Amino acid sequence: MNRDTQKPLRCAETIYSIEKMTDASYKYDKTHPSAPSLDGFSGGPIKAGVFKELIKRAFNINFTPKELGAVVKRYSYAKNPHMVDGKIFLIAFM
Repeated sequence: MNRDTQKPLRCAETIYSIEKMTDASYKYDKTHPSAPSLDGFSGGPIKAGVFKELIKRAFNINFTPKELGAVVKRYSYAKNPHMVDGKIFLIAFM
């Protein structure tokens, strides 16, 4: 595949993943008694698979592999770009 044809897909996947997170962020109420804990995001760098499970359990967001890749790239950890920086993600999410 040509790089030019892949670029719009990456943009679309990024937009879809941000829309999903924005919707979940809007619905999240940290003062609600049954609100999920966000402690898993504040421990340091998170592997992509672990991040996907945290997102699914905490916010009921299911990412496609391409959407997950876009989120990992957007919130990547400085020392390891294949991992998510949970603190940066939480700042952006809230």
